Amino acid sequence: MVGPLGPPNLHPPFAPDEYAARLASVQRSMAERKVDLLIITEPENIYYMTGYQTVGSPEVQALMIDATDKSYFVTRQLEVSNASRSNLRTDQLEVYVDYESGISKLCNVIMRESPSIKTAGLEMTSRRLTAAQRQILESRLSCNFVDCSSLIPKHRLIKSPAEIAIMKRAAEICAAGVQAGLSSTVHMTESQIAGNIYHAMCEKGGEYPAYPPFVCAGRNGCIGHYTGSGHHALRDGDLLFLEIGGCFERYHAALMRSCYVGTALPQALAEAEAAVLKAMDTAKNLMRPGAVARDVDRAARRELEKVQGTMSLRSGYSIGIGFYPDWGEAEHFRMDPGSEQVFEEKMVLHLIPWLQLPDYGGVGLSDTVLITPHGAVSLFDRLVRPQIALIPPSLRQPFGPEESQRVRRVLKLEPTPLEKLHLEGLGSLFVKDESKRLGLQAFKVVGGAYAMLRFMCKRLALPMVEEHQDVSDVQRQYAERFGITTFVTATDGNHGRGVAWAAKTFGQKAVVYMPKGSALQRLQHVKDLGAEAEITDLNYDDTVEMAFAEGRKKGWVVLQDTTAPGYTEIPEWIMQGYTAMVQESLEAMEDFPSHVLLQMGVGSMAAAVVGHFSALRVSNGYRMPRFLVLEPKNAACGLESMRNDGKLTEVTGELDTMIAGLACGVPSSIAWPILREHVSAFVSVEDEIAGNGMRLLHRHGIEAGECGGAAAGLLEHIMSSNCQTATALREALALGADSQVLIINTEGATDPENYRLQLTLPHVKPRDGMLTFELGVLIAGRILRFRVLGIVVHTVEPSTIKVAGHKLQALAVGTLQSADVVRKEEEMQVDVVVSMKDIGGATEVASSGDCKVRLKHSPFELHFIVKDEVVQKLNSQHLLNFERQPHAGLVDATDVDSNDLFEVDQVVLSLTLEVSTYCQLYHDLTERLPESFGGHTDSKPRGPAGVGIDVSFEESRRALSQSALSSVQRRMRLTKFDQYDIPYDVLWLDIEHTDSKKYFTWHPTHFSQAGKLLDTLEASGRKLVTIIDPHIKKDTGYDVYKKMQSHDLFTKTKDKQLYDGWCWPGTSSYPDFCNPGARKLWTSFFRMDYYPHNRWEHLAISVPMLVSLCLCGASFVGADVPGFFYDPEPELFRRPDVRGTRSLPNGLMQELGSDILVRAISKAGEKSVDLYLQLV
Repeated sequence: MVGPLGPPNLHPPFAPDEYAARLASVQRSMAERKVDLLIITEPENIYYMTGYQTVGSPEVQALMIDATDKSYFVTRQLEVSNASRSNLRTDQLEVYVDYESGISKLCNVIMRESPSIKTAGLEMTSRRLTAAQRQILESRLSCNFVDCSSLIPKHRLIKSPAEIAIMKRAAEICAAGVQAGLSSTVHMTESQIAGNIYHAMCEKGGEYPAYPPFVCAGRNGCIGHYTGSGHHALRDGDLLFLEIGGCFERYHAALMRSCYVGTALPQALAEAEAAVLKAMDTAKNLMRPGAVARDVDRAARRELEKVQGTMSLRSGYSIGIGFYPDWGEAEHFRMDPGSEQVFEEKMVLHLIPWLQLPDYGGVGLSDTVLITPHGAVSLFDRLVRPQIALIPPSLRQPFGPEESQRVRRVLKLEPTPLEKLHLEGLGSLFVKDESKRLGLQAFKVVGGAYAMLRFMCKRLALPMVEEHQDVSDVQRQYAERFGITTFVTATDGNHGRGVAWAAKTFGQKAVVYMPKGSALQRLQHVKDLGAEAEITDLNYDDTVEMAFAEGRKKGWVVLQDTTAPGYTEIPEWIMQGYTAMVQESLEAMEDFPSHVLLQMGVGSMAAAVVGHFSALRVSNGYRMPRFLVLEPKNAACGLESMRNDGKLTEVTGELDTMIAGLACGVPSSIAWPILREHVSAFVSVEDEIAGNGMRLLHRHGIEAGECGGAAAGLLEHIMSSNCQTATALREALALGADSQVLIINTEGATDPENYRLQLTLPHVKPRDGMLTFELGVLIAGRILRFRVLGIVVHTVEPSTIKVAGHKLQALAVGTLQSADVVRKEEEMQVDVVVSMKDIGGATEVASSGDCKVRLKHSPFELHFIVKDEVVQKLNSQHLLNFERQPHAGLVDATDVDSNDLFEVDQVVLSLTLEVSTYCQLYHDLTERLPESFGGHTDSKPRGPAGVGIDVSFEESRRALSQSALSSVQRRMRLTKFDQYDIPYDVLWLDIEHTDSKKYFTWHPTHFSQAGKLLDTLEASGRKLVTIIDPHIKKDTGYDVYKKMQSHDLFTKTKDKQLYDGWCWPGTSSYPDFCNPGARKLWTSFFRMDYYPHNRWEHLAISVPMLVSLCLCGASFVGADVPGFFYDPEPELFRRPDVRGTRSLPNGLMQELGSDILVRAISKAGEKSVDLYLQLV
């Protein structure tokens, strides 16, 4: 025995009576098994019986329970101090020191304390007792041994009320971790995300979980129990899979959640989400006492089978006490196809029907549930929404000048020539001649080499090198650690040649596959650089698939310039390499180009160029050129995608074309969004146009292959042809004598035989049918782009601002379908001159009539002006703060540069009302809006982020009865209203004012003195309305629920079962108001002595508030819907007709929308709602 313990007693997690009940129950089970002594070595079982815990791993540690009520415990001397926080007494403790044999000590203590035992129970599946130790026990103790591995766990499966309370606390801790994970941003590493999760759970009072958080970015979600790494970062288009266990007093509650980096779920993920949610709902309904686990598993599995993916091997398991390496009790109860175990009331399970999608990763929306007679009930109380959350895509500029400068330094590039040519009808033509690049006749070598070097640095867990002299050190370290890596790729020639050069330069190996029809000379170029290469009998896209398949099969690294699901990082690196030639071109040009003509295969090169210009616009304020993209007629995937409403579209078939480098059937998923937004026209061309261009450039002393010649040939055709199509394209792009055009000769004569042939052929005269085109977004001049109060003016240039009668309307040319606009373009009369000018820190858009819109830059304000009178202001109180710009922390609106606010592709001003109650600074502005404030988690994951914003009517701030609109985010303190002189008469409190989302209650800490609050507001002349809705939280400790249930007054299904719904409180029941008894009982809850609240007459003041909201362009109907239930239908945003309401100056409100007309429209199939601004 040991003496008194030094540290003070920290108290075990449960009352002595709880431990006594457990001991008595276990001893009854021992008696049934005729076990005289139970030897317990599993730490979870020791903890269950005593509260003892340690992370130490002594030689042996055991708790003995004797049938005669004697219990004693053996452990290493260092660990005995942990007993101070357990239910063990000092006279029960036996210790051994490090130089003693722990198993011998255990045998000696048992023989001394329990000398007459006949049968000993041993946990024969214990991970804490070795086979050798078991042999010693059996040889030294003169008794029979029986397997009691499940004796204590069967008791652990049924949770007591005290255990359930602790597990609910663990659920709150887990929810905090999940929210932290869902708040991740692009470019965070998996380890950073895990760190944030740990931090959030620890702040919530959690302790170390038995498992670390499983944080899996992208296809890592298909790796079993993958825990993340410090060098794998979250990227645009990734699916982030999380499985997190919150731990409190060693009890766990766990959740799986998935989130997608993007603005909308791909169809495959949306289908998987729906299937998983259906499987969850199906299982929860069936998980009742008496149900067989395999039957529930089968029902859930049937829902998962409806979509493509790998299903989980089990759909649930018991969860509770956990030490490493598991928080589950799956060995004692699990749901799988072979489990014949039966559910019992008060079991707690982690319900996990989930899917692994090979192209994305893991889709999991699990829950920790309590088994009740009515089915499984979540312990999380809807703390985390069951959905695939959306993480905003990155705002960074991956193809900007900093990256291109690094490419040039690291690869020590010398600029290739930029030739200035004369072409009839153009101001000037510049040709960037990439046929001179590194002696390899094409630009593509730069992308392949840069990507290979970045891969090597990442694998070494090093930052990308900044200077050329550092490259050799990377090569040396890589060779020491990994030897030679094989890089595989598919190519028509140029990209493969670049990869082969890079592999040779960096001491690696390259394998190159080429599509059928590839030139033999191009194949030889690749082989000459030491690569293995062959021409397949497949087209380009199928050859790419072959390269990926071989890479997976043989463990090679795929270095491809196009994307695949889960494969975007290397293609982006390749594109970054392409930006070097853009920067070189701009340094050599006399002025910024007005037009850039680009070739498109999968679009990587074109998007890299466009992306570079876009980044320059953001960083330096340069105007964007107009971009023209060309493709071969038989491989025009960009044009077809644009025709298909901008949706990425595949072109199938043989893709036969002389322009082999562009024979691609599917755009890159990275490239396409960039091209779709910025390209002015997509053009498909006949091969003859490429031949004309090859001959044209040859006459100017430039050697051009088919791809390079295609750009020159197309430009010549557009400028010289009188064909209808060419003329229309020329006019649409405003190509003329003032134009400065940049084209890129992407390759030299890499197929010498065809080059010689083309030079012998005559010029092909222009004719109809040689090209077709589809217009994209026309961008020219200074662009104004902003979003205000849900008003979305997509991309506006002065020339597109049109006037119909007395109404000014801003149109977005090329981005909207005719059915989307309120009034079709052709119906508008352009009879008024529109101007745009900068005036002393503001931008003003005006018509020649009476109307103006003035945008003040710093601090931000929006003024609506009629006859030089400001009639309405937005943000006149300067409440709006811009939260968490990248790398800038919190900044006030007064610190935001005007170029950042009103230039395209940078921080776009975006103030979106969550329809009526508060405003949100949208994801265009921040990489990720914080979802916690003052330590409290926002219950609306897609809810507010901004502080507040006001809309004022200048000469009549209180013209609308007693209320003017003030949309204020709920985190604002009430004192701010008076501080900023915001008029308000009515406060509305939604469900968050209650105690745990139980209506007719007040939150015990947030509103601990509800009566005083009501009196204070009453004294100030203000009223308070609290929301009471008829969805009653299912909670047996909730008085309203208990009373309604005891009187059988809840709505039932057609099968006479209690209707189980879901709303703000979580799982809910609904009073049957058709029943007079329900109405009578419901009325009783409104007694002032039962629930203190303002009286009904206070609702009357709310009417003018709602009217003022509508007058300002926001309907109150469905106000909270976007915050809780995704995006609402467009109907919820429509304004009522407010003719006849009290008018403002100049009679502006006498007609619907006459001051600021907001009309809601929505593209079919999209969640976003676009609202358009019109002025009188």
